[in-house]
Amino acid sequence: MAHWLRERHERWPRTQNPHLLLSQQTAADYRKPPITEAHLHRLLQQLGDVHATRLRVDRVLDEAHETAEPVHIIRLFGLSSTTAMAT
Repeated sequence: MAHWLRERHERWPRTQNPHLLLSQQTAADYRKPPITEAHLHRLLQQLGDVHATRLRVDRVLDEAHETAEPVHIIRLFGLSSTTAMAT
């Protein structure tokens, strides 16, 4: 994540778009919506057919390992209390 944030800042240092993921178009005009699901899917395929679901699961587990605080996990990822406690 830190690597991406550095790269995002280097590519688009003046963007006002608050979204984490940008394209050339969304970086230039902050009023445009975030990148589309299709665009993200193409980008992930270029990385070796990475799946967004697996990335999310990995992120949840990493955050759970770092904090072990269920309420934080619930709020951050929108999980149910049962799921957050299981992680």
